[in-house]
Amino acid sequence: MLFHSYEFLLGFLPLAWGVFLLLKRQGLGRAASCWLLLASLCFYGWWNPVFLLLILASIGGNYLFGRLLALDLPMRMLQLWTALLYNLGILGYFKYAGFLQQVFDQISGETHEPLAIILPLAISFYTFQQISYIVDTWRTKAPERDFVNYCLFIVFFPHLIAGPITHHSKIIPQFSSFYDRNLPLIDYAVGFSLLIIGLFKKVGIADNVGGYFVGTYGLLANGTSLSFYESWSVMTACALQIYFDYSGYADMAAGIGLLFGVRMPLNFFSPYKATSPAEFWRRWNITLMTFLRSYVYFPLGGSRYGRLRKYFASMSVMLVCGIWHGAGWNYIIWGALVGSILIVNSLWDEFLQPTPPPVSTLRRRIAGRGLAFVCYVIPLTIFMFPTLEMGWAMLRGMLGFNGFALPINLLPRFGEFGVWLQQIGVTFAAAPASKGFPMMATLAVALAVLYLCPNTEQLFAAYKPTQNNIDKKLLTESVWRPTWRPSLKWAVALGGMAAVSFMLMFQIREFFYFQF
Repeated sequence: MLFHSYEFLLGFLPLAWGVFLLLKRQGLGRAASCWLLLASLCFYGWWNPVFLLLILASIGGNYLFGRLLALDLPMRMLQLWTALLYNLGILGYFKYAGFLQQVFDQISGETHEPLAIILPLAISFYTFQQISYIVDTWRTKAPERDFVNYCLFIVFFPHLIAGPITHHSKIIPQFSSFYDRNLPLIDYAVGFSLLIIGLFKKVGIADNVGGYFVGTYGLLANGTSLSFYESWSVMTACALQIYFDYSGYADMAAGIGLLFGVRMPLNFFSPYKATSPAEFWRRWNITLMTFLRSYVYFPLGGSRYGRLRKYFASMSVMLVCGIWHGAGWNYIIWGALVGSILIVNSLWDEFLQPTPPPVSTLRRRIAGRGLAFVCYVIPLTIFMFPTLEMGWAMLRGMLGFNGFALPINLLPRFGEFGVWLQQIGVTFAAAPASKGFPMMATLAVALAVLYLCPNTEQLFAAYKPTQNNIDKKLLTESVWRPTWRPSLKWAVALGGMAAVSFMLMFQIREFFYFQF
């Protein structure tokens, strides 16, 4: 079930929330927890009930492993590795067995029937959550003893299919709020506002911008060469779609969580406003990068054992990140490219950047943001396409190997300016991937929202809608700085966004990380 669907917004969510509130008001906190667990399992099983057995087996196995690790029995390290292999084995079979079979066939020259494996929903998310729980239990010998709370930690439906990757120490203690009779009314207002804004980001922006990217698959598969302008326009649309899609779902998850009295961790903080690739990845998918830093980077030594070890750990983090995203050489190459960029960024900071760093100016911020954007979009060409050939074809266009001609359908819009461009040598030609002026206008509006408007964390800063440790200076970094307050003005604005979103929801496009 998708958040941006009529059955969820008009059926499932009102029912789940209404019964939950009724039980809380009766002082039945335990019953409210059990009801929310049942609702979350129904939410997960909506797409394919068979996979309920898999997620329950994963939850039950990890809960038992946690209790065993707390007993301080001999060979605890063996128990830890058994638990890790249990999780990675399940994830590896469903997500990577088909790819490994293809690799084996390529190496051996043999041919086997492709494995008919359906990828379960959210298996990447809940596997990482349980790995963090197992490792931390092994370190502290303090497992979660309440089975209902542990189950909710994994299947709590606001974060189940879209993230963020929650940490047990941050989420499970909040379930005790279910025993409080009432929550502050302002939390409900903030929760609904976040839900509406996230919904609008998904169906109002991401799905419309993404329409300019989807058709590119067929063009590249047929061998069409895209010009410099086309390639960058299409990949900009792709980058915007991913951000508004994923961050929109993160906002919806945060908003729905608040309706049940649970504050989610922050997962995005205006990554495109970053002024370096390293800062970009500190702002993007924050919970995933936090997990990788805690359970991959630091165990490999981090920066404690010299530069080479640090660079090895950084590359390993991004390779694991690539493999986590999917099974294919394109994901591995993407991880290696991003890892290389981050190593170059680190070398620059250590050896070439002036000390002290130059004072931040508007010109430097614009240049830094442009660099961070380019360093994100270039590897994205390999990530987004099903074959490496299509990715390289797009990259060739972005590097100018297919010419710099502007789309011919823009010429009438330019008028006298277009005539002048031709006189100075600018050429216009057929551009099958370009939709002309509507595409330019849509991308311009989306970019303006991205760079000029505050993010939801800044908009609702007075009410702390998520768990975060953001520097207060960053909360005021946007050019336009409105703040949300309960008022008629905001009610009208959000009502309009909700109305537009509901009208656009008839053309459902799946969430980017659906079945992930």
